[in-house]
Amino acid sequence: MKFSHLSDCHLGSWNAHPDLRELPLKAFEQTISKNIAEKVDFILIAGDLFDTSMPSVDVIRFAAEQLRRCKENGIDVYVVAGSHDFSPTGKTMLSVLESAGLIVNVNQRLINNDDVQIFGIEGLRGGLDKNIFERYEFPKLDSNKFKIFMFHSAVKEFCPVLMESLPSDMLPDGFDYYAAGHLHEIIDEEYGGKRIVFPGPLFQTNFMELEKLSHTGFYIVSVDVDSKSFQGKDSYDKNSKSLHDSHDKLVKSALQISHDKINIKWQKLNICESLLITVDGNGKTASQIEREFLDMIDNEDVRGKIVLLKTSGKLKDGKPSDLSFKDISERCKSKGSLSMKRSIHLTSEDVEIKTEHKGLGVKEMELNLIEKVVAEKTKSKADSEINKELILKLIDALKEERREDEKNLVYDERIKAGIMKILGL
Repeated sequence: MKFSHLSDCHLGSWNAHPDLRELPLKAFEQTISKNIAEKVDFILIAGDLFDTSMPSVDVIRFAAEQLRRCKENGIDVYVVAGSHDFSPTGKTMLSVLESAGLIVNVNQRLINNDDVQIFGIEGLRGGLDKNIFERYEFPKLDSNKFKIFMFHSAVKEFCPVLMESLPSDMLPDGFDYYAAGHLHEIIDEEYGGKRIVFPGPLFQTNFMELEKLSHTGFYIVSVDVDSKSFQGKDSYDKNSKSLHDSHDKLVKSALQISHDKINIKWQKLNICESLLITVDGNGKTASQIEREFLDMIDNEDVRGKIVLLKTSGKLKDGKPSDLSFKDISERCKSKGSLSMKRSIHLTSEDVEIKTEHKGLGVKEMELNLIEKVVAEKTKSKADSEINKELILKLIDALKEERREDEKNLVYDERIKAGIMKILGL
């Protein structure tokens, strides 16, 4: 049996950036082509197929075309929704694709095939899916089948930053492979007897990821199902990588599938290279920083690459807004770069921004602030969760983009109707 595991496709991301908008689509198309060439039996998409709950018609059509290729080649596609796939009212475009017979949504649904069982839990914004894990009665499993659990949540033990997450012991026991999404990290770890795998995004979704992730891709997993039994405690491989020493005994006693029966192979995608150019802006003027960027670009091969410009520090004089990127952008373009993106964290001599959330992403900072305010204004934990969920839904509703050819008045009325529905008015 052979299957692939991907997640966080974020089709439609970078839509506001014409120079990059095609790259997430290219990554998905390349992924489907590799899966067809590998003749996998099925594909797992562990959440965030789309970047927004209301993708453009072109993005939906593209996704349908690629999924149709899978169907024509006899490859089933199993999906759970991610936090980006949901509208504020709980609707998801995945239902349209499922109605068309292109995918199977496995949320709270056990799929039984000849050699495999698949079950999943969808991901919700703000870690609200944690409530499902806490109260859900998971189905009984067949010990003679390979068992896959799909979910779209961060796992606490693997979080690189403070964010909403599940402790690994909250994941249901008894599965042989835990197909995860949501963390934009490439992880293949064993923890508490669970093989937990995050393939990361198919394409980077922001500057930080373009800087941090030198490559993206997905996993292809081959499983020996000839023995028809996966209860193999005695066949534990002591040399397996990435074990946490403090949990060694627990892993030995709980691990269910022998390592010689499963092979995980990373599939790297070749989409586009990024080139990071960093200038220390401390004690310099805006014009000095510009000149350093230009000199460094002249000494680099930027052809066909995404150029990432990064600077930080306290300026000698002037304001951060004095820094102009017009000449820098033209220089990059003249040398054949695909795109230029920048991350500027400069302060002036008399103004310096400080934050208690240094190192966190925008989403994590947003969530921390919501939790802080809700905790101050609410008496009970139950009310806090309700209010947090309400705030997150309202934020999502206000983030909805105007659809193609949608008039402003119609857009305003649609947003207003969505908010009224959330508030129960």
